Amino acid sequence: MNFEKFMKNQEVLTMLHDVLEQDSTKEKVSVFSPNGEKYGYNQYSLLIVMDSIMKYAIVIDDLSLFAPYLKELQKICKSYANHKELVLWCNELLGEMIRVKLGLYEKKSKESKRAILSFLYDRYIVHGYLFHSFPSTFKNKVEETGIDPKNYKYPVNEMKQTYYIFKNHKYTDILPVDFKESAPYISITDSPAMAYFYAFSSPMYFCNLTATGKYMRDDHRYDREAYYRKDEKACYQNMKLLCEHVRMSEKEEKSVLSAFSKQWKLLDSSHSYPCIAFIDRSEVGKNKLNDIDTILKRSEEEDLVIGISRITDSRYSNIKRYTPLLSLSFIVKTVPSYFDIKENRKQEEKVQMEVVVTEKEQKETKKKVEKKRRFELSPGYASVISLMGLFFISLGLTLIIIFRYYGIGGF
Repeated sequence: MNFEKFMKNQEVLTMLHDVLEQDSTKEKVSVFSPNGEKYGYNQYSLLIVMDSIMKYAIVIDDLSLFAPYLKELQKICKSYANHKELVLWCNELLGEMIRVKLGLYEKKSKESKRAILSFLYDRYIVHGYLFHSFPSTFKNKVEETGIDPKNYKYPVNEMKQTYYIFKNHKYTDILPVDFKESAPYISITDSPAMAYFYAFSSPMYFCNLTATGKYMRDDHRYDREAYYRKDEKACYQNMKLLCEHVRMSEKEEKSVLSAFSKQWKLLDSSHSYPCIAFIDRSEVGKNKLNDIDTILKRSEEEDLVIGISRITDSRYSNIKRYTPLLSLSFIVKTVPSYFDIKENRKQEEKVQMEVVVTEKEQKETKKKVEKKRRFELSPGYASVISLMGLFFISLGLTLIIIFRYYGIGGF
């Protein structure tokens, strides 16, 4: 699979950045947002677009077709009116790319729709994947010994004390009640969107504590993107604001902030990057749809995009698996972090500046060469050489989201 080549494409990062920072949608409220938060609209859009790219990688997986696919996806990202439209257009684009892949002249006839949906079913379901997300802290262990809930030994001892401090202030739902040295199960989803969200939010209990801000909706100082960006200082400030809101004593606050710092260090959060295990559906017995014949039959009268959504719709948003998965049953892929996407424009500007500087240096060098040639014949040549120099410039990504509409589910 060429997944990582798609993910490392600079145009992809730029597009994801633009989706995340798009001014025209930044102040909108998503229908998926239960509390009407404006700040989450573009984050939802980001997940939908990433869902589309992951589906392309699984179903099409063709480097030669990626450029035209990306061009159309960029157009969609600039013109969608709402999330429903964005999802539908992304599914429609997937159908179009399958048409091109199969060399079909059209996609409206019964025969063409059946061919497209059969191909999608084979690639996405029969030979497709489910997903398990985790922070890179555990990547080597996962790839070496497989996915085993016993391997995820989160440093939770300090967090138990934090939980009881919040509980004493009647804030009982900020952290899970039961912290264990090893979770009894691993969570698996069939939704690429949720796999990506969980990847850059993991571990979720820590994200909830430092960035969800359930009780901080009216405090403009609270940074809801802090943990996504893996910004330690911003997360620390969020914790201080939360302690202030809860009205903790100085001793309690010191304990909570100390627990935060220990957690951050033990999880190596500043250097953590998001990982997703692509698990063969056959390994977990989810590689067929019992209603596929009905879907193909109904497609004769339905729009193609509806048939696509029936196949790619999330049916297993959160599978709890209590037994390990062997390392040969999955492949681990890294995905762009929220920080990478958020900071992408700055990196682009840096590269562009370096190009400009290089061009300027080349022009200056050309002028100097020409001047050198002129002065080589003059007595002042030596003094001109001594004035030549170098030009140097240094320049220095919580929302629990449930998609249940046309192809995206959540956990």
